[in-house]
Amino acid sequence: MDLKSPATPRRVYYLSNICVICGFSFIQTDITPSGHKVEKRLTNHKLKLTRERVDNIKKVIEVFEHEHEQVNGVCKKCYRHIEKVLKLQEELGSLQKDLNDTRSGVRMTYNLTCSKTKSESKRQSYEKRLLRSPLSQQPSKQQRTDFPTAVSVVTMMTLPTFPQILSGRPTDHTVAEIVQTPKKTRRSLSFTSPPKTTASQEEQKHEQSSLVGEVEMTVYYPSGKRTSFVPEIRHRNICRAIHRGQNVEKCIIDIISKSHPETLTSATSNIISAECEAICKRRSGSILQDRSYSGIFNFHWDKFHDEIQLKAPQTLKVISSALNNIPIAPGEKKYTTVMHIISMALHGRNQEMSSIHYQIGFILTHGACKQRDIERLAKLGLTVNPRSVQNKLSFWQDFLDTDLVQLKEEWKEGVGVKYQMIGDNWDKNILPSYRTSQDKTLTLHLFQVIAVVDRIVPENKPVVEEEVQLNHADFIPSISEQEQLKKELSFLVATSVIQNIDQMKTEFESIFPSHLEHDYSDSSGIKTKQV
Repeated sequence: MDLKSPATPRRVYYLSNICVICGFSFIQTDITPSGHKVEKRLTNHKLKLTRERVDNIKKVIEVFEHEHEQVNGVCKKCYRHIEKVLKLQEELGSLQKDLNDTRSGVRMTYNLTCSKTKSESKRQSYEKRLLRSPLSQQPSKQQRTDFPTAVSVVTMMTLPTFPQILSGRPTDHTVAEIVQTPKKTRRSLSFTSPPKTTASQEEQKHEQSSLVGEVEMTVYYPSGKRTSFVPEIRHRNICRAIHRGQNVEKCIIDIISKSHPETLTSATSNIISAECEAICKRRSGSILQDRSYSGIFNFHWDKFHDEIQLKAPQTLKVISSALNNIPIAPGEKKYTTVMHIISMALHGRNQEMSSIHYQIGFILTHGACKQRDIERLAKLGLTVNPRSVQNKLSFWQDFLDTDLVQLKEEWKEGVGVKYQMIGDNWDKNILPSYRTSQDKTLTLHLFQVIAVVDRIVPENKPVVEEEVQLNHADFIPSISEQEQLKKELSFLVATSVIQNIDQMKTEFESIFPSHLEHDYSDSSGIKTKQV
């Protein structure tokens, strides 16, 4: 018996749709041993060759020529390398320019300081006088420049006679001008201001800050003590706050926030960065990293709020302060906005924190949003790519019939309700981004099956067949049947009168019931459950 060997699987690459640099094929066709063709489209890795991108490639690849017009794409990986090379070339040019400028400055300085005389042309070194000799033992005490120095001007000075000294009158030929030197005062940390007068508190603070003097600070070390003067006003206030020992941290922060707010901003950013880095770390157990079936369908803002309050409390305070001056509690109108902003920020830091973005993608897909619109929202950072949504839904096929299987098992045991299987055709046309002979419109013709759960469970009463003897009196309505018929006729007549007479409709339409009550009135308003 002659047995044919199985055919070798093959893969077809189309040269009309490849990367112009690495030759990666964006459209591939796999041919199975049975002859079945499966087409793979990887156009999401493709960038169209615009004039700007061609010029950038020519700057890096000298022999690049765009020969074939159909080869109109470049893969994202190759173009990222092109951009990286251009950036490095730009940095190299900037660094080379800085070195040339530095060398020009050195040459200019050399030409200015170098002597042109013949006697000094052979000098190999140059001396420069320093501000203070390093061998001197003079104390390097900081000198204040805001105090006027003593100036004494004496002109045409002659010695007075003894009688003139006794009388206290200078001679006619003596003219002396003496400028008194203000005496410096040392103030300790426990400096107290003079008693308050009628001046306001702001004037008193201004007077205290403008007093001539210095604050002396002494630090004791195991080897001794060291004393220095504090010239800056804000540094003096910090020393006073430390000396008082009351709300030291708050006073220091208030002082720094007025003088150097950028310092506090930098420190706050470091704290928030450390918290976000810890919560975004891989396998940190964050709720936003749980993209499983149960994790997404059991997600709640309160759980995320508890996690942020525990792992990143400072981040929650900063973002809440941007929306409101007081802390935002759960249940308020701005509560959801704060949680959404934090989730967006964490997803921007780590792409794995995408539970909220997947939920938005599911809602858009369920609401029949177009794939192109979802892609635009993904570029804005509001949702994930539509391809990611479809991949996630394909992994959840095992969960589609979970509820239906549960209904079936309950119905078999006699404790559940019945359900009906209905279906309808589902047609969809997928338009390509670039229409070619291989890239055409895909038309899908599917059949959608839905299980509709019954809202009312009828009572199963056994039917007993027995011979019944009826007489003429049994066909006459009884008193209870007459009352029921009277009630129904009254409702029908009243409804007809209200609906056909405008005056009656205006007065009674809003208060008169629209349906006659029956045993299943409550069940008729329940929405049908579909699986």
